[in-house]
Amino acid sequence: MARRALLLLICLLLLAPLAGVGAAAPGAPGAVPAPRVAEPEPEVTPAPAGPTGPAETAPPATEAAAATPPPAVGSPPAATPIPRRPPLLVLPSGAEVAVIPIEGMIYDFTTDSLRRRMERARAGGATVFVLSLDTPGGVVTSAIDIAKLLKSTPEPTIAWINDQAYSAGSLIATSCDYLVVAPSSSFGDSAPVSMVGELAPTERAKALSPLLNEYRDNARANGHDYAALQAMCVLGVELYYVEDPATGRRHVVNQADHAVLVGGLSPAEADEKIAAMADLAGTGSAVGRPARELADAASAGAWRAVEQLPSGRKLPGGRLHDGSTLYTLSQTEAIDTGIAEAEARTEADLQALLNAASVSTVGQTWSEALAMFLTNPFVRMGLIAIFGIGLFVEMLAPGFGLAGGVALLALAALIGAPLLVGLSEIWHIGLMVIGVVMIVIELLATPTFGLMGIVGVGAVLAGLVLSTVPSSGGGPVPLPAPGTGGRLASATIATLLAFVVTGFASLGLMKVYGRVPGLSRLVLGDAPAIDARSAPPGPDADGAADRGPAVGETGTVRGGGLRPSGSIAIGDRWIDAVSAGGFIEEGTAVTVVEVAGNRVVVEAAA
Repeated sequence: MARRALLLLICLLLLAPLAGVGAAAPGAPGAVPAPRVAEPEPEVTPAPAGPTGPAETAPPATEAAAATPPPAVGSPPAATPIPRRPPLLVLPSGAEVAVIPIEGMIYDFTTDSLRRRMERARAGGATVFVLSLDTPGGVVTSAIDIAKLLKSTPEPTIAWINDQAYSAGSLIATSCDYLVVAPSSSFGDSAPVSMVGELAPTERAKALSPLLNEYRDNARANGHDYAALQAMCVLGVELYYVEDPATGRRHVVNQADHAVLVGGLSPAEADEKIAAMADLAGTGSAVGRPARELADAASAGAWRAVEQLPSGRKLPGGRLHDGSTLYTLSQTEAIDTGIAEAEARTEADLQALLNAASVSTVGQTWSEALAMFLTNPFVRMGLIAIFGIGLFVEMLAPGFGLAGGVALLALAALIGAPLLVGLSEIWHIGLMVIGVVMIVIELLATPTFGLMGIVGVGAVLAGLVLSTVPSSGGGPVPLPAPGTGGRLASATIATLLAFVVTGFASLGLMKVYGRVPGLSRLVLGDAPAIDARSAPPGPDADGAADRGPAVGETGTVRGGGLRPSGSIAIGDRWIDAVSAGGFIEEGTAVTVVEVAGNRVVVEAAA
């Protein structure tokens, strides 16, 4: 009897670690890919099944303790990620979900708009925030601000990569509590870049340090494998998918961890090997260099490579990524490796996945949307053309009219919209003002188009282009932020096209206006017929008619007026002249105020 009782007790002890495990079978109908846990957690009560399948629970505490060996003496301590929050499918059912789209370039306005929309959603009763991401990236500092905002938010946050989230978008996605992907979506490729060429080692280390620090914090807070996030930012980080046979835990690790866990090297040997490879590559700075995150002496050779992902992709030797490029993931690989929890195609899928009471989209306000629309490079192309044509028509017609009003409205949109969304810097506006002043001086000082006019046009062009591109850096002249080359190129092309359109439109207007009733006075047409009484005489015998005018002489405007150039008559002489100010109508008395070679400047007589 005692022997049977003893055998029964031994059986119970052996079966105890298996209690409470109830994961959905991979590939089972309706099953959602189970969320990965970065570190073994204490045993928990199994979560109730969600709408698309039961949730996976963490390994028991006894098994976790046995699977976590102590660090070797003298070796760097292995990383200890903070256990991630409860799995996605155990969020409280009946949640009020607010979907906040983040699209296009990320910069300071994105941060401010997100904060305002979160406050509006919270006031409306939202209990879960979903960020729908479709972005090529943007300014790193703005992305870090958004990441800190999300990690300090009391409500659960979910990143829904709905097409793409590269660069700064990847940082935002991994800062959320949970990550969901849409079909055919991708993310990654998050290295800092410069608009002025390759970064020097010191500058690259300076740019990488805060970025990697934020990614490491994301990994610790949300249970991601840091190696995968590091490989998005740094070349040379190889990735392997490995498994602990004793616990079934799977992780994405770098080559340093792989050399110990699977290769069986000691931590010291692995560290020496990585350092030697870095010296051979000439990387210099240790910032971003692969280092052991998980392995220690006790785990040497105890893990094995995962040769095939759940989706069927083969991984020879467990290698996910060879490090020759920056790491990017498709939605399939993200779910296979546990970086993403689930897949959702539509908001209805999200609602079913979260068992939410409602899902609503919180878009930008009309003023935010209008400002964003007006800063689109090709919308600005139209505004520049409208401003240039309106200004040209207004210059042809004395006084202020409809064309001038339209030009002023276009100018207000060109300057005001970038200021409202935080794109334009003060020096951009100063550059445009200086350019306009130089053009005006050139037009008033000489009838030819000289160096000052060309420089002025260049200054206006540069100001218009730069005012639509996010800036970064301190000092009085912040330059375009890294990663904004595409927007800078499109803004340049659009602005140049606008100048070309304005030029051709102005030439066309000069011809058309002459045939429009009531507007023929705006532009000089063919020379009017001159009868014998007003025709200029030829030179007399001693050439007196060819004598140039002197400063102070007076005459009368002839030949249709000065607009601003034309002809005046002084006595019986006709002389080419230019107005010192505005247009002067035919028949007006004028006084010569300047003579420089063949150039005669006059103004209306007092």
